[in-house]
Amino acid sequence: MNFPRSRTCALQVFKLSVFFPLLIAVPVRAASQQSSPVTLKFFGMHLKDFAHNPWPSIPFGGWRVAVGWKNLEPEKGAWDFRQTDAEVEAATERGVDIVFSMGFTPTWASSAPDNICPVGKGACVEPRNNDDWRNYVRTVATRYKNKVKYFEVWNEPDESTFWKGTDGGLVQLTKATYEVLKGVDPSIQVLSPAPGSPGGIALLDRLLAAGAGSYIDIVAYHPYVSPEPPESLYRYFEEVRQVMQKHGLGQKPLWATEVGWATKPIPDNIQAAYVAETFLLLRAAGAERVFWYQWGNRNENTLFLVNEDNVTLTPAGQAFKITEDWMLGAVVTSCDSADKPQIKNPSHALWTCKLQRNGKTSYVIWNPDGGMKFTVPQSWTVNRIRDLENLNKPLPANREEILGHQPVLFDQE
Repeated sequence: MNFPRSRTCALQVFKLSVFFPLLIAVPVRAASQQSSPVTLKFFGMHLKDFAHNPWPSIPFGGWRVAVGWKNLEPEKGAWDFRQTDAEVEAATERGVDIVFSMGFTPTWASSAPDNICPVGKGACVEPRNNDDWRNYVRTVATRYKNKVKYFEVWNEPDESTFWKGTDGGLVQLTKATYEVLKGVDPSIQVLSPAPGSPGGIALLDRLLAAGAGSYIDIVAYHPYVSPEPPESLYRYFEEVRQVMQKHGLGQKPLWATEVGWATKPIPDNIQAAYVAETFLLLRAAGAERVFWYQWGNRNENTLFLVNEDNVTLTPAGQAFKITEDWMLGAVVTSCDSADKPQIKNPSHALWTCKLQRNGKTSYVIWNPDGGMKFTVPQSWTVNRIRDLENLNKPLPANREEILGHQPVLFDQE
């Protein structure tokens, strides 16, 4: 989301229901694609107006930075790296990985310089001469060699805001990017062009069918489901993985290099729930890394991590940090529900995510429809209840808890 998008449909209105204290009548179970413990690298971020705002108070391990060609080389041979230098320096000082998001052709290099698109005149199409693109990639990679290891080829080419070129042109840019980057440093990892809508799954399928998979180390996707709640993220990434497997890329890493919400205002407690659910569900569905969009942005987004002072955490920001505490060092072995909805549809059944750490199992549970009495099974060796508001209390003697929209952690001391 390197440019404002329109995602302003109405927020799903949740129903309030009370259920019997059963776990799940007939659970639909799917094993996690990730068998390794969660590290801080899993939690990525985008920063709005980095130069004028304090560094986030939430720890994170990756930062996705736009390095648009049209901004770095607005005239042929005239380079401006001032902002990018500052960003790389700040990340390097803090031990944060950077992912460069490439793309956006300058007018002078465009194959359609008179084409009007929101990110710039002629910027949404492939260059007239791919050698100019190669020079751009080589110049950036050489300047930041040993500092930046991840390069994403293009932002959201499934949306005409960002791409009006051809599939073939995008495949050629991917191939050129891969060849140049590996020539600069074979350890650099190339991320695919990253679609940003459910319709982008078909584009990914076409790109891989046309041979782009030979020039990709990591598949990148932006699984936006806004304005709907997060539960369909699970099936979303299942469908992306099916396309990867179809083309022999099933073992490649899958990253969510953008995710967030831009819709009508969301109540604070629901914002907090969405943050925790997003990271849990995407991890269970196989995401190796997830980059939240966006710290400090109060224009495009309606799910804010920080208040207008760009210092004080919102409930969603607090939930981000608490979710890190829950997940770091744990293996998310599954997230199960009797209702795993299709993409951009709500769920109406209890969700249970299982986390394993140091031989112990904990559970994160929520009910999308709110208010449900839940009885913790005797087989669960848990004795504490924690929530996204920093509640930490003993499990009641009757082992009952009322579950709502917000995830609750059941674990051991």
